Amino acid sequence: MPSQFGPSMVQLLPAASVPDITPPVFAGITSAVPQSNGSVLCGWALATDTGTPITYDLYCLPGSVSAAVLFASTPALSVRALSGYVFRDGAGNLLTDQNYTFGVRARDALNNTDSNVALIIAASAGVLTDDLATIAQELVDRNLDFIARDADFQADHVNFVSDHVNFVADDAAFDSDHANFLADHANFVSGHADFQADHANFLSDHANFIADDAAFDADHANFLSDHANFIADSAAFDTDHANFLAALADLDALIQEIVEKVDILVAQSASDNARTAKVSRATTIRGVVYNFNGT
Repeated sequence: MPSQFGPSMVQLLPAASVPDITPPVFAGITSAVPQSNGSVLCGWALATDTGTPITYDLYCLPGSVSAAVLFASTPALSVRALSGYVFRDGAGNLLTDQNYTFGVRARDALNNTDSNVALIIAASAGVLTDDLATIAQELVDRNLDFIARDADFQADHVNFVSDHVNFVADDAAFDSDHANFLADHANFVSGHADFQADHANFLSDHANFIADDAAFDADHANFLSDHANFIADSAAFDTDHANFLAALADLDALIQEIVEKVDILVAQSASDNARTAKVSRATTIRGVVYNFNGT
């Protein structure tokens, strides 16, 4: 059904983390009253929903039609925040004495639409030409429509400002998170550099430890070799000392035997001179021998 009003404004959809799939709760059209200016005033109780705004799609077809036919047609008009609206034709009136079928359905911002099947059939009562009351009513109707459109605009503007504020806040939060990320990344890079330096120092210390351990092993091997040589030298010294003591004992026994033989010769001497000479010689020999023996 044509109307004097243009298309409705587009509502900015609010952001939501969980999609809204529930339509508004709406009973549908409750009245359709013919007006003296040739229009029909349709009324309804406002719908309820979890979000705003709620749009009311008004259906109007000539004659008496079923709900299936009516609601399958294109809405004649869509309005918001109203509980009634006046239908006219393109010249300002509905056809006089013509029956029309009216219906209304409610739709939320995500286009979830209720499914009521309420219908009212009403006929235009006609209009008196140049009727001041009719002209005044038309002006009132036009003013009401202007007010409704202005309210829609204000609501859209408020939603836009709210969305913009949220966007600015989200952008500031993003900038803050990004700054924190960059700081954390810088700390990570610094920490990683420190780790690499510590790892290099560890590898250097480990190499020095291996070198020191090898040097210790070499020194220990040399010590063991020197100790073995010392033990061998000590054993050889003990053997040489034992041999020396045995040779010294043999020499002492030999000297004792010589002394005894000299004493025998001295005792057998026939003359004092000979005896004296022999004693003197024996004494000399004994002194030499004793001096060598260290006694």
